[in-house]
This record gives sequence, C-alpha cells and structure tokens, in this order.
Amino acid sequence: MAGDFKQLQKVMPGADDDALFNDSLVKSPLFRGAHKTFLRKQYRVTDPVWNRFGLELGYGVPDDVVADCPAGCASAAAVHDDRRCQSCGGLGFVAAGTPPHGAFTKSIDRLRDRVQLVTSDPDEARARVNEHADRDVIISFLNADVDEHNDAVASSHRLDRDYQVLTAANIRNPDLHDVDPTAAAMLTDDMMEAAKVNGVPSSSLHLWVGARVMLLRNMHVPNGLFNGQLMRVVAINRYVISVKLLDARYGDEVHHIPRIKFEAKFGDVPFTRVQFPLRLAYAITANKSQGQTLTGRIVLDLRRPSFAPGQLYVAFTRVPSGANVTLLLPPNHDGKLHAVVQQRVLGESGDVVSVVS
Repeated sequence: MAGDFKQLQKVMPGADDDALFNDSLVKSPLFRGAHKTFLRKQYRVTDPVWNRFGLELGYGVPDDVVADCPAGCASAAAVHDDRRCQSCGGLGFVAAGTPPHGAFTKSIDRLRDRVQLVTSDPDEARARVNEHADRDVIISFLNADVDEHNDAVASSHRLDRDYQVLTAANIRNPDLHDVDPTAAAMLTDDMMEAAKVNGVPSSSLHLWVGARVMLLRNMHVPNGLFNGQLMRVVAINRYVISVKLLDARYGDEVHHIPRIKFEAKFGDVPFTRVQFPLRLAYAITANKSQGQTLTGRIVLDLRRPSFAPGQLYVAFTRVPSGANVTLLLPPNHDGKLHAVVQQRVLGESGDVVSVVS
C-alpha cells in the first residue's frame, strides 16, 4: 500500500469535503498499521529550488510560514533548501490554524529566474508546444482552457493535406420515448452533437497525421492502451485511427483504434455516442498529467486559479526543473498562486506532523 497524499484525490461528482475525506485511503482500517515515510524529494525533480517549491505547494505552506522538524529537533535552522532536517531527515510543513480544506497563496517570484519564459500571450505559449508535439504539452486546470488550447492548435493545421473532421454518430435511447416521451421529443440532433461530457470524445474530432492525442478508454492495458495514454496519429482510415505511443517503453508498434460506444447525457437525458476514443492532447488537465514525467517544453497555464486539492502540486512536479517551462499568467498578474490542499488527509496519513507559524 503506497501513495502520495499531496496529489489529486479521485473525482467524486457532487461530493463535499467530508465525503472525499471519508472515502480516502487514510480512512481504511488497513492504513492504521501501514509504515509511513516522508517524501523529501520528488524523484523526477532535479532542481532543489523547484523541488522545495513543489513540496511546499503539496504540504500547504504559505510564504510566511517557517518549517520546523516534525520530530522536534533543535531548531528550524537545521532545515535545508530541500526541507530535509540535518538531524533526522524529517519534514514538517503545516501552518498552525490551517482549515481542513486549506487554501493559501504562494509567490512565484523566486521561480522567475528558474523558468524559460513568463508570458501572458497564449498564442506564444502554444507555438512553443506545437513545435515539438511528441514531447511538449500545456497543463491547465479547466477542461474549457484545455479545449481552447487544443482548438487553437487544430486551427493552425486546417490547411494540412490530411486534416480531417471525424463526425460521431449520436443515437437516441430506443426506450426513451416510452420512458419519457417529453424528453425524447426535446432531445434534438443538434443538442446531442453539441453535448460535452467529461470522458466522452467530441462529436467532431479534428485530426491530422502527426497530431498528438490522448486515449479516453482502457483498451489493452498490457500493451499500453489505457485511459490517459498519449499517442501520435500515423494514419487516418474510415474505421480505425492508427497511432504510435509516445511512451518509448512500449516500443514503436502501430496500434489501431476503432470507434466505440460511449454513454452520454444532455442534461439528464441519456443518449449514445459512437466515436473514436481520442481527443487532442497538446493541452491536458492537471488531473490527466498525474503520474506522468514530462521532459519537453511545458506550459503551466496559470491564468485561472487551481480549485481542487493537489492540482498545483501535481502540475509543478511533473517536470525535472523550470529550464523548459513557460509560465502562462493573466495580464497584470500579482505574482501569487492560489492553492488548495486537503489538510485532513495529510494529517491523518502521518505525512504532516509538525506545526510552526
């Protein structure tokens, strides 16, 4: 049993903080006897300043908080830049009085000389990512921002010879008329086509050879065909999309992705969408980036604040350092990041045991 409790929790639509906490691993009876360790360094992070900033985001450390050793060692002066205590190697980051669903701010000023570029121009940021689509990506917090970035990249490829728009089949539930004739009469083709449902591909899938895409369903996990896998399109056919995985661990094999059925809803009215289980992936959400190591040019889209515990921590710790990172900020940004952590999960896990304010 293992886990990094600073990361994003699973998505539970409509759940409040108490429900998320009670459903977490730390509430399992098995967890009480588990061995607990402190994360001192992200294995993928090579820059100690970047590492420290990421850990502070994960543990919920405001800029005005001094971290002390959780084991009660002599003084806070023993804590180095990587937050490792000279005496015992412990970590401790919680501010006294922090609410259970802790919200706090962090200044990014100390990162400005660590990143490649700071900009408020999304077109400039997209151009940097589009240049090397095999490894470069934008990380955003909202699906709407992800769609904005991916649509903009698609628009730049409209004149490509093999650019295609692949249209889904949206099918009414055959029993809907008997169950709810009013809903059946209201559900038009245009409504089904326009419906955007999390985890369901768009009715209109814009693709071209070379496009970077993400798989939206588990298809054959041992071969790397799982939900969230990043791939490159190598051929577009009537019945299948041929792709290669960007993860070199799975080799250079070509895989063929067919159309499949997705259960979708317009409001509360269900229907079926038949489409290729793919979406453009020049931009992805922080949730989808969890677990990945990103080594190309990365754009962290910070134009909108994070809203879920662990989002900023995950976004900042996908990369080894800021050397290839662009920070995309809103115009007139005040230099503050607004972050959220689930302090009850961290506290219950034993991951945070010391408070100094």
